Amino acid sequence: MTSANVPNSGLTFVDNSQGCSAAVAELSGLLDVALDQFDIEGETSDQLQLQLKRLYDEAAKYSNSHLGDDGKLEQWQCTRHEAEIVSIAFACAAGVYQPDLDPSVPGFTFEKESHIAPSIGGTVKATDIFIVKDSSPQTKTNPLLPVMVVAIRGTASRVDRIVNLNGESRLVTTGDWKIRAHGGFLNGAESLTPSVAQKIAQEAKKNAVKHVLFTGHSAGGAVASLLFMNFLSRAISDYPSMKFSVVSFGAPPITQPDMNPTIMASDSSFARNCGLVLSMINEYDLVPRADQAYIRSLVDLYRSIYSLPPIPDDTAKESSTNFVIPRLSFESRSDDTEKRIQKVWSLPKPVYWHIGKLVVLKVKLANKKETEDDEWILNASVVTPQNFARLLFCNVDIHKRLRYQERVDMLLEGRFNGRTTWQTVD
Repeated sequence: MTSANVPNSGLTFVDNSQGCSAAVAELSGLLDVALDQFDIEGETSDQLQLQLKRLYDEAAKYSNSHLGDDGKLEQWQCTRHEAEIVSIAFACAAGVYQPDLDPSVPGFTFEKESHIAPSIGGTVKATDIFIVKDSSPQTKTNPLLPVMVVAIRGTASRVDRIVNLNGESRLVTTGDWKIRAHGGFLNGAESLTPSVAQKIAQEAKKNAVKHVLFTGHSAGGAVASLLFMNFLSRAISDYPSMKFSVVSFGAPPITQPDMNPTIMASDSSFARNCGLVLSMINEYDLVPRADQAYIRSLVDLYRSIYSLPPIPDDTAKESSTNFVIPRLSFESRSDDTEKRIQKVWSLPKPVYWHIGKLVVLKVKLANKKETEDDEWILNASVVTPQNFARLLFCNVDIHKRLRYQERVDMLLEGRFNGRTTWQTVD
């Protein structure tokens, strides 16, 4: 029972914790409601806004709640052609939410080839397949075009949970890879595989398109990533002349173990068929950090607002989770530059990881005179999976498709990492 002077939070697990599973499930439910509402660009209730703001403000007290000093980050060396593919991917990923509106990116044409309707239970996610070409084919400026884009919709209802605490990992053999993947997202990928394989076979036979791009926002990006891995592993035998890419936006982590080194470096046998492998992430976005271990840590973070202790270790042993609870005590480190001690919220090892290159998009106001209009500048940084696992992101609003659209537009225009436009040589 909590102290009488603890304010009512509106959350049962804060005021009267009944155990680890209930606590994690309740915060997951809170975030699920928020993500559902934000996913359709809706508005949240005042109470929910207050609860989310409390969590976000508490996280902001810790030095690992943001990306860090721009000068110490590895800048993403994005080419103009890659920025175009990212923009095309996002246009299709956003377009699948609004099937009556055609995706649009200046300089390119989008032809919808087919639509896969979602299942009632949420296993099959709504999917659109496009053929995208240069609008002036005689120029053929981008070597990654024409491209067949497979865009998978993210969360559409309460059935589609971003954080599925009941979804156990499943062992899957993908070519020479033996990995464990998030069961819910894996089910989604497997359910789409026959339909997508049929369309790829048709394009391969016509020999008109030699590049397939998987994409999606949020949960759609997780399913797209697993589909990509499946088809890339089969490329040598089934699609030797086809190149496969994946660009996800704000997608949750999906695989055990970390597959980043395998796909990006060590597995050279797939190099010929592997194109872009990008996980695009907005700074502060909660969803790309969300797995069971991370959500449990947020439970302890929220409890700390009211000076409540972490969920007891013996309770954790009774639950189905198998990770270490972070303590409320924090690590301290001296910063000779700022001459102060910074607090770091200690996080557990992730249960799941992303695939490919993690590109974190960070915006801030430019240093301008107060009399001038505000101008946002964008930094696009490559972050290692290990460093990303140390970040305490818990903002829901930044997960909106609109927020990703703003940053993708800046990439397409060449306004990032200190530049203001693309040069002719780019």
